[in-house]
Amino acid sequence: MRRVIAALAEMPINVIVSKGPLHDEIELADNMWGRSSCRRPRCCRSPTSSSRTAATTP
Repeated sequence: MRRVIAALAEMPINVIVSKGPLHDEIELADNMWGRSSCRRPRCCRSPTSSSRTAATTP
């Protein structure tokens, strides 16, 4: 996890991180926001997590 945080810290993007059970031990970079558990927006859920699709075509 520390290697991923270090790599993302150098990128010009903002990152939302779900730190999990070790949240007290993980320090995030300035371009990151996170906590032990983050709700995932509908657009980020995997296809198997919902029976509805995000977009339908006519």
